[in-house]
Amino acid sequence: MNAPHNAIPQAGLVYGKSLRKSRITAGFSLRELARKAGISASFLSDIELGRRYPSRKTHRKLREKLGRHAEMVYAIRSCPTCGRKMNI
Repeated sequence: MNAPHNAIPQAGLVYGKSLRKSRITAGFSLRELARKAGISASFLSDIELGRRYPSRKTHRKLREKLGRHAEMVYAIRSCPTCGRKMNI
């Protein structure tokens, strides 16, 4: 049996931190960006905290709403440790 894979949660944290930094830099509250992106504030909070990872569609919506500040947000498409594909 394989050991737990810790890199994916870590990748979620990196994504979430970059998203939060971009949101704050853009001047959006968590609720405001969530509303503009068509997701719940609790889901956006979970993304920023690394608990959940957005779909490609949600990732694109968030980047679109952040405009020029979205440069800081990048999607991690594979695990930095093993290269396993992720769901984005």
